[in-house]
Amino acid sequence: MAHRYNELNLESARYHSHATLPSNSIAADDNMSSRRFSVLIVDDSAYNLFVMKELMTMLPIVSHIETALNGVEAIAAVKAHEAFDIIFLDIHMPIMDGNQTVKALREMHMQNEIDLSQTKIIALSAITDEQFREQENNHMMFDSFMEKPVEFERLRSLFYN
Repeated sequence: MAHRYNELNLESARYHSHATLPSNSIAADDNMSSRRFSVLIVDDSAYNLFVMKELMTMLPIVSHIETALNGVEAIAAVKAHEAFDIIFLDIHMPIMDGNQTVKALREMHMQNEIDLSQTKIIALSAITDEQFREQENNHMMFDSFMEKPVEFERLRSLFYN
């Protein structure tokens, strides 16, 4: 699993994903310039969390950032906060991986335990967009996909379209 250790990098960050958010994306338009977003970043690498958090702080539209090291912590954060506009979820993590986490979150939403109706869940991974789409049900469980390392402009485009 060498791709699991492919770290995000502020200097040479790039993306290869052609995936876009659905038309009801969180992207801010001219009428929403004062809107602020709450973000949860989930990754088992403390370094990746640090880099993503630093990138998020460069976006004035992001007002709240929380982090979690695995899916168990992510679910606890969603239950406690429950108002995340976007969740960045690493697919490959120990304890509870991204696929298990998104499935659990979607089931909790269907059972009215949490409300994800205004939340976009974006898969993060070092695999390619094509590999992501080949994995069964990924395209149905996640709203979008971003390949690591994440490029700042790609990240920015999620909020300012």
